[in-house]
Amino acid sequence: MLFLGESTFAGVGVETHQEGFPGAFATALSSITGENYHWTVYAKSGYTVSRIRQKLLPQVIEKEIDIIIIGVGGNDAFHLISPFVWLQDIRLLIIDLRHRFPGSKIFFTQIPPIRDFPAFTPLIRNRIGSLAELLGKVLVIAIEGCASVWYLNEIISINKWLSDKSVTEGNQDFFADGIHPSKFGYQLWAIEMASFVAGKLK
Repeated sequence: MLFLGESTFAGVGVETHQEGFPGAFATALSSITGENYHWTVYAKSGYTVSRIRQKLLPQVIEKEIDIIIIGVGGNDAFHLISPFVWLQDIRLLIIDLRHRFPGSKIFFTQIPPIRDFPAFTPLIRNRIGSLAELLGKVLVIAIEGCASVWYLNEIISINKWLSDKSVTEGNQDFFADGIHPSKFGYQLWAIEMASFVAGKLK
């Protein structure tokens, strides 16, 4: 299993990948499927889809990958990328991954919930958050017709996650630094994504 993405996959907000999204996701998926997964992470804080494709993908040394999990969108929104360019970048990334790993299943996580980032002003949260949500809609279009490629097309609702889990933590406890998830936040996100992926592996 290959994790490819930006700062959230790089583990910003926690000390190890095991505490971050990749480790939490692998644990959650294993608990659902009963399978054990070997996983590797290629991620970089600040990277857009274009830079991930150009800089990170060539570094991947694995020859065979069954499952690819991609976490992107935050940096592209903050770089004010146009929806048209985003569409092309996503499609090129999928083409490159298909060329390298033709039998793999590709999954895109939800776009980061920028509207909920407490580190930013309401104006920034709303403007950048709106663009991020638009990129999510474009991602739906980008993967149309692509075999074995899925996107969890839902706007992340941290309050809903907290309510569903019946926990006492508040919205602020989801974040480590006002932007990136805490260990607790990564666990909630990973559990939801693992449930989605497990449903597609059946």
